[in-house]
Amino acid sequence: MSVNTKFRMLLLVASFLSYQGIAQPILKLWDKTIGGNFPDYNIANMLITPSKNITIACLSASDAGFDKTASRKDTLYCSGTCYGTWVFTLDKFGHKLWDQTYGGSMGTGTNTTVFGMVQQNTNSFLLGCSIWATDSSGDLTDPYTYPNSISGQGIWILNIDSLGNKLWNKRYCAHNMAFYFNDMILNDDNLYIATRLSSLQNNPPQYGNIFIPPCYQTLYNNPGLIAFKINIQNKIFNWSFYHHSPMKSLLKSKANQLLMGGWSDSILVCNKTMNTNGIYDFGIIATDTLGNILWQKNYGGSKYDRIMDVIATNDGGYMLYGWTFSPQGFDVSQTSSNDTSLWVVKVDSLGMKLWDKRFGSCLRTGGSTLTINGYGKYETSHLAINTSDGGFLFATNVKGAACGDVTEAARGTQDYWLLKIDHDGVKLWDKRFGSLGSNRVESLSEMDTGIYVVSGSTRGGIGGDKTEASRGYDDIWLICFADTTVANLTSINEIANTNSTLTVWPNPASDILNYELTGNEKIKNITLSNMLGEKVMEVNLPTSKAIQINTLQAGVYIFNCETTKGKRYVKKVMVTK
Repeated sequence: MSVNTKFRMLLLVASFLSYQGIAQPILKLWDKTIGGNFPDYNIANMLITPSKNITIACLSASDAGFDKTASRKDTLYCSGTCYGTWVFTLDKFGHKLWDQTYGGSMGTGTNTTVFGMVQQNTNSFLLGCSIWATDSSGDLTDPYTYPNSISGQGIWILNIDSLGNKLWNKRYCAHNMAFYFNDMILNDDNLYIATRLSSLQNNPPQYGNIFIPPCYQTLYNNPGLIAFKINIQNKIFNWSFYHHSPMKSLLKSKANQLLMGGWSDSILVCNKTMNTNGIYDFGIIATDTLGNILWQKNYGGSKYDRIMDVIATNDGGYMLYGWTFSPQGFDVSQTSSNDTSLWVVKVDSLGMKLWDKRFGSCLRTGGSTLTINGYGKYETSHLAINTSDGGFLFATNVKGAACGDVTEAARGTQDYWLLKIDHDGVKLWDKRFGSLGSNRVESLSEMDTGIYVVSGSTRGGIGGDKTEASRGYDDIWLICFADTTVANLTSINEIANTNSTLTVWPNPASDILNYELTGNEKIKNITLSNMLGEKVMEVNLPTSKAIQINTLQAGVYIFNCETTKGKRYVKKVMVTK
């Protein structure tokens, strides 16, 4: 190849890589169904470890069997449908490494409900669960030492090692308290827990090892946020903080502040000083690590706006993510053709709004909606992340046909929907994943640069994007996928290729592209896509080991080979003329 030809090819490749279109440059690497014989769902958190392993904590009503090695531990006294805490780890290829089940055995109804999980270090995790306050059985070995019986729920902190073995556990409870847990973070040696508090039955707590802020004890039946701080080294409860806005998300800022995000109404009580534009607004509160309020802000339109997650951005500000029923007006700067939209608000380090964007389906019936869970956590969080390329990725659920920002057809009655935007809020792409049944997204993480894992629960068998049969009524379903515009091809190949080897030649090619897959895999189909993710060629059940490419324009393409077992092998190829 001449120098001029090579130069022209480099320019062509650069133009392909730099072009930003609305096509979906997404390559699915694998999906995994995991579960037992009964419902397994409501993911508290999904963590990617430094070794690229995937650890998930969720609820499980299943007995031992299928992917679950132990039954829940509340079978002795539990009546009705009862749930324990289930934790499992997969490797980066989706293979299960281990699983453990935790719980007590003395509760009635839902017993040990996990609401949070954080990684303490490379060798251990901390689980946050709700418990029947007087339970002292099963894995709950921290003794009950209070003079009277405590009515309501308690908090149970469980420390496990990197294989799920229990290290220690500690209970925290107070009489007449009931919680709907939302989030948990670890800052140095301090664990912060956000809960939505229920009625105190017109009586303040008299005993226990959790204490309620004085201003809340005069409100009793006025639900709101209670944030707790617990020192993990000495396991001592430090302080509690009340705010009338029920909180959805906790995070620690770069300025060593604690930021809490929730939905805010117009009631001004205790330390709540910000009124709302509509019925509910996005609300955020910044405190120091001692719980002293530094500032608080509300953002919203004239109707109903509900926050789902808050993340810290690389510039020191914050990204707020949720949904809005509001028309254009107040903080909502765009109109919508649907009753509800995803709403993203960017603010600076002091909460000053910089911009907002709304996204979603244009269908008024069955449009894009966010998940609301009613079990372990009041609602789903961990559905917004900073991406390593400087953008933001969001996950939600979507119903109905392609319309508006939803560009792909439905798979089932409800699907996962992923939305990628840049640092200015400009949409880069969206992607839909689903089985033929109902699917509910619950957590999102970045495994490597441009390689993501989205997880949730499913009630579907094989079909759509799902390649494995169902286990029970609800299963955990994970999908690993790559954004080919930013992901490293070596990482894609490492994750997609596990046993066999795909060879493609010549490369560059002009007329014929040869390929061969070693091992015992049989090829189901082959696709070629351009660098925008647009499919330009597909061969199903190929009968030869070569394809004609003379009709393709010169450029860079992704050669994607899928086997009958659902495995994928990927190569980048160059077409010349």
